[in-house]
Amino acid sequence: MSPQTIPPPQAPDTAPELSIDLWHLWRVIRRRRQIIGAVASLIVIVTAIAVLSMRAEYESKALVLIEKVGSNALERDGVSMDSTQDDYYQTQYAILQSRSLAQAVFDDLKLGLYREFQGGDAVGSLQKAHIRIEPVRRTRLVSIVGVSRDPKLAADIANSGARKFIEQNLENKLFLSKALLKSLDGKVPQSVKESLPAVVGSPLIQTLKGQLASLQGEWAELSSRYRPEHPRMQQLKARMTAVNGQIEREVDHIVESLKIQLGGEFKGSNVRIVDEARAPDWPTRPRRFRIMALAVLLGLAAGVGVGLIVDRWDLTVRTAEDVEGMIHVPCLGLIHLIGRLEWSETAAYDSIWRDGRSVTLEAYRNLRVAVNFRLAQVTGPKVLLVTSSIEDEGKTFVASNLARAFAAAGERVLLVDGDLRRPAVHRVFEVKVETGLSTYLSNGAGDPARIDSSVPNLTLLPCGPVPDNAAELLHDEKIVTLLEWATKRYDRVIVDSSPLFPIADALVWGRHTHGVILVVGAGQSRVYLIQRSVHRLRESFAHVLGIVLNKAQYESFGLYGYSAYYRRYYAASNEERLEAMAKSAAKTPPAPPVGGSSNS
Repeated sequence: MSPQTIPPPQAPDTAPELSIDLWHLWRVIRRRRQIIGAVASLIVIVTAIAVLSMRAEYESKALVLIEKVGSNALERDGVSMDSTQDDYYQTQYAILQSRSLAQAVFDDLKLGLYREFQGGDAVGSLQKAHIRIEPVRRTRLVSIVGVSRDPKLAADIANSGARKFIEQNLENKLFLSKALLKSLDGKVPQSVKESLPAVVGSPLIQTLKGQLASLQGEWAELSSRYRPEHPRMQQLKARMTAVNGQIEREVDHIVESLKIQLGGEFKGSNVRIVDEARAPDWPTRPRRFRIMALAVLLGLAAGVGVGLIVDRWDLTVRTAEDVEGMIHVPCLGLIHLIGRLEWSETAAYDSIWRDGRSVTLEAYRNLRVAVNFRLAQVTGPKVLLVTSSIEDEGKTFVASNLARAFAAAGERVLLVDGDLRRPAVHRVFEVKVETGLSTYLSNGAGDPARIDSSVPNLTLLPCGPVPDNAAELLHDEKIVTLLEWATKRYDRVIVDSSPLFPIADALVWGRHTHGVILVVGAGQSRVYLIQRSVHRLRESFAHVLGIVLNKAQYESFGLYGYSAYYRRYYAASNEERLEAMAKSAAKTPPAPPVGGSSNS
């Protein structure tokens, strides 16, 4: 026999560019959900352990108002004594963060008795890690923040810092004046009075001295033209005397104010506490909820990233898009993965055909239609070869169910077990193997020993006894004679052959068939091996119809858009179907076994 062949399609010169869209990303996430979950869980667990090992820290704030120097006692006749120095507040902030203030707080609260301040430079630790200032923008307020593992101690540190700052501020302001005044006994000379810091820093006195200097300059200029008795000179002298008197009175007033302060009669300060610190109810650090939320987000992002990397470097095919995009061969269909828990091979095969509305059965019907379209130009009986690249991809399972699908369509089908090394068709249909293909090839005469299956229109030609010289039995002449005999009696001949690697039996069968169906297990064979399989078949003049993706997960069907529909539809009617099957089994005797599932 010389079956009519169809020229194999030419692969495109360049692979089509694959675009990654949101749908593709969602499919990758579903496909790699275990990796994503593992990475995310690892990050969350490590973060949780780190967070739980952190000691809680509490923060409490005391709000302090700092007025510029000159208000209160140093104000006279409605003229404010406010300092115009730009660095005044920066100086106060530096004092608040000074070691001397930290030492005063340390001594005031006896912090050496607390465990967190024992060992090392305790004062330095208090200064750097337990006292912090936070100026309030556009105001004269500043928050003194106390930090501690004890909420009450945090409030005590903040309040003590505020009190000691007020004391130091008042003491610093009076230090020089106090030292000078204490060194004097009796009357204070005017020159000494004017050298006091409070006097030198008085804006009013500085203004009056400026006016006096201007008058003195005018006196020096006019004295070259007028005598001292001249009215203008007398008028200028009177003004100079008045300004001098005003300066002396203002100096005396400042000195008296300082004496009052030193004598304890007046204790004014430009710093006061607005709000005292209170013990907080919740720790400030660590912010466990925020950290764990960020850990979850980071874990998911890292998991998705790892999943994308793994998927990018996964050189296996899992979807129809992978088949057509990387192998450049049509995808004839996708067969859903069937579970194997406590299932025999016959049970898996039987379960598909027991329910006329199962997803897997519909996949084989679609595969039958796809094969017919690919062989539309072939007239008369058609011979198909079903093979795979390596073992355990499900070629026997696909060949058996495809044969039954053609038989269900009314065609007379002969299923030939052409795998002379590890035959499996007899296990699917549970038939005894005494004679078969190997016997026919060895004798070279007579008709092959066929077995009628319990499926209408389906006949089996099992392998028979496994020969020791399988390669020698597969001669082109014997195969041609066998297929000529078969095509005279059957409408469809389906040959289940051995895998393409590492032996070449399938290549001998392939050149004498109308088309080859290559079964690929989802996630099993690498792309390079599948490409090599297609190349070997075409080199042997076999016509590759396409690839059947077996053991596919439900998300692999997403490209065609019917997976979700079937899953919802059949899941909703599952109870009704089970009830109908139970009623039918009660009325009719059980049918004999008609096959099984083999993924060999």
